Amino acid sequence: MKFFSDSKLYFYPLELLDFIQEYGFEGLLPEQAIFDADGKSLAVVIYNYPEQSPKTGAVEFWNIVGGNKPRLERTGFKIDVVRGAHDVTSVR
Repeated sequence: MKFFSDSKLYFYPLELLDFIQEYGFEGLLPEQAIFDADGKSLAVVIYNYPEQSPKTGAVEFWNIVGGNKPRLERTGFKIDVVRGAHDVTSVR
């Protein structure tokens, strides 16, 4: 069985998009992000953290707060993974 990666890129007219806020990460090189099936959470893969000899990266989890002023909210929950992780996927 041969595995492959599939990427999709969607373009929206710029006038339909609004910049809301910029968020920083404690880790280096946030690699990939994915929303959960309900669109209420976000998982972000972090390549590694700024340490002398980094050995781990992580998947950090954020809540998506809706309303008139939508925003991301850091949960403080993360799963340590091997340094250099790139991909994350959602399973139903």
